[in-house]
Amino acid sequence: MDHPDARCTREHKDHSLLPRVKPFGVDISSLDTVFIGFPIWWHEEPAIIRSFLTTYHDQLKGKTLYPFCSSYSSPVSEADASLTKEFPDLNWKVGLRLPGSQAEIRKWIEQ
Repeated sequence: MDHPDARCTREHKDHSLLPRVKPFGVDISSLDTVFIGFPIWWHEEPAIIRSFLTTYHDQLKGKTLYPFCSSYSSPVSEADASLTKEFPDLNWKVGLRLPGSQAEIRKWIEQ
């Protein structure tokens, strides 16, 4: 059973709760492709990913974004759907749930 005071539970129930993102020293403007990795929480990306996308939204426009996740059982398709719903103007590619085989990962990257 999930604890109602757990951070992941609170952030799942209230999408306005976004943790702050510290600057990470990468010039996103010089990139064409960005891989965004995260664990699946409640069948979706954690709030820190939404914080990152909100903070760097303008810099991510026009970039190709590849989401990938770790999860024991949740498919990445649910996170794909929530990311494209919340950030429809970003260029999302279909995500990948890890662990994938080396062949699956190569095929995903080359799509």
